[in-house]
Amino acid sequence: MRDVDPGLTDTPAALTEAARLHLRRAFLSARVGISGANFAIAETGTLCVLESEGNGRMCLTLPETLITVMGIEKWCRPGVTWTCSCSCLPRRRPGSG
Repeated sequence: MRDVDPGLTDTPAALTEAARLHLRRAFLSARVGISGANFAIAETGTLCVLESEGNGRMCLTLPETLITVMGIEKWCRPGVTWTCSCSCLPRRRPGSG
């Protein structure tokens, strides 16, 4: 990271803030976003992406082009409710307490 503050310390809070600023600039200037998907409906182009940190929203909505990589097992029929499938997902990400 060329634009790192020379006074940056190795404390977790300082490193987190430096990474956040660096990544935010990268997200804002990206022309293409790449993501996975929890569920999708091919007929409508609908994607369901569940995330916990907020980076997903920037990756999915800011770039002019979105590439989604997912397996065929994540396709749903139109009109199928995702409620049941969503309840099967973990409630917390690893390491979140």
